[in-house]
Amino acid sequence: MKPRHKLILLIASIFIIPALVTLGWYWGADRLENLIETRISTIANRGVTVTCNNLQIRGFPFRIGLNCDNTSFDDTKRRVGFTAGELRTTAQIYNPGHVISELDGPLTITNRHSVIEADWQSMRASSVFDISNLSRASIETMSINMATQLANIKELQNISAENLQMHVRENENDVDIAASGINIALKNAITNSPIQINDLNIFITVHDNMEILKYDRARDASILYGSDVTLHDLTIKGAQNATIAASGPLSVSDRGVISGDVAITLTNIANLKSTIAEVNPALSANFSNIINILSALSSTNNPDEIQIDVKIRNGIAQAGIIPLGRIPAI
Repeated sequence: MKPRHKLILLIASIFIIPALVTLGWYWGADRLENLIETRISTIANRGVTVTCNNLQIRGFPFRIGLNCDNTSFDDTKRRVGFTAGELRTTAQIYNPGHVISELDGPLTITNRHSVIEADWQSMRASSVFDISNLSRASIETMSINMATQLANIKELQNISAENLQMHVRENENDVDIAASGINIALKNAITNSPIQINDLNIFITVHDNMEILKYDRARDASILYGSDVTLHDLTIKGAQNATIAASGPLSVSDRGVISGDVAITLTNIANLKSTIAEVNPALSANFSNIINILSALSSTNNPDEIQIDVKIRNGIAQAGIIPLGRIPAI
């Protein structure tokens, strides 16, 4: 290469390329800000108000993302709203479809007659988008505490957890959803002390319902109406390693009524009984009677384990000929 060509390349690398990167970044930042403002205006026409106070685009030169001093959402039609603290998002400039987000508390969620107030040590999310939809997402919260006033579960007063995670991904025409929790405490008006859950794991697949990943679908339980769902795993491990596990196929009717066949396993029965007795002695006798009935239906001879098959038909659950109760429509 001739010296003159080398000099041109040197000048280009020092001045021209950085200038192009700078122009490209600010052009992209301007487009992103306009897109966000247009999106907020569009959904406002449908009765949904989104607020991002002091919106700023940051990350120059290799990242891009938005920051809001505080955030809020209000859907007047569904009477759902929330307010939260600072929102920070970022993505690599060469991969803008992969977004990392952080949200600060405190958070207040209102839904008609229900209120949840929450705060946490950290909340971080990772989202991957394709051209029109969410492809996969994960959210993790550390040291969260929630005060609850729920219309349908008035007895529940407070939920705290060391760690909560939720993961969603596109799987061909299905959607996989997984969630987990560590050291969860449920304070309520029924038991004398909080119900402790050492580990919680949930893994389900929603079949042939990609609509739940689209931006514009309603974010309530009706999104599952008419769906077939496979419950791969629901495991709750309480104090002294007492464990309840469930799995099986389920279906949700167009009215939100659940049907299906679920295999349930309870292990460390003696520890489970003692845990109930510690939490609330008044419930201990009734719980022991329930365990004795389920033990008679169990398919295993292990005295410290129960395995039963539960049939759910139009919201009515029963084990063999024994009715277990009604599951409310979601």
